[in-house]
Amino acid sequence: MIFLIDPSLYFNFSVRLSPNANISQTISNIRDSWHKINPDTPFKYSFVDAKFDALYKSDRRMGKFFGILAGLALFVACLGLFSLSSFIATRKRKEIGIRKVLGASTSNILLTFYRKYTQLIFIAALIAVPASYYFLSDWLQNFAFRISLSGWVFALAVVATAFIAILAVSYESIKAAFSNPVETLKNE
Repeated sequence: MIFLIDPSLYFNFSVRLSPNANISQTISNIRDSWHKINPDTPFKYSFVDAKFDALYKSDRRMGKFFGILAGLALFVACLGLFSLSSFIATRKRKEIGIRKVLGASTSNILLTFYRKYTQLIFIAALIAVPASYYFLSDWLQNFAFRISLSGWVFALAVVATAFIAILAVSYESIKAAFSNPVETLKNE
């Protein structure tokens, strides 16, 4: 099947090949027919799937680049959260010791640590989700086949961020919550 695009321009045409056809033999037959019809013009061909592959190659490259950057940013953020939780736990050892002496459970102390971080994460999400929705929907308008952005993707991202932050904070928080209150109060 041949679809003529615009014969007045360059005499380009598209040929649809059967998926189970012998590609090299079919191209050879098309080349022979081309030279019979138009012997002065050289025969050049390309495949549409290769053109589409080249078209989206930059998007795949950009996706890999942003994936690496996101991984690096996540690693640095986790290091920052870990050091921040260590700093806060060190500064609040006396308070944690007093709370334990007055009867606070380990889970209560852990919840006070986690509550601060999750509040900050959800405040950041209130800023990040609308901004990312705006930029992503604008970027997706450049594609012929569009997808819609659903809310569950953003909710999953916020929950995953909170989970990763709690994992980064957990070591120092658990260490501070299980510490002996007598030793922390004696040292202070």
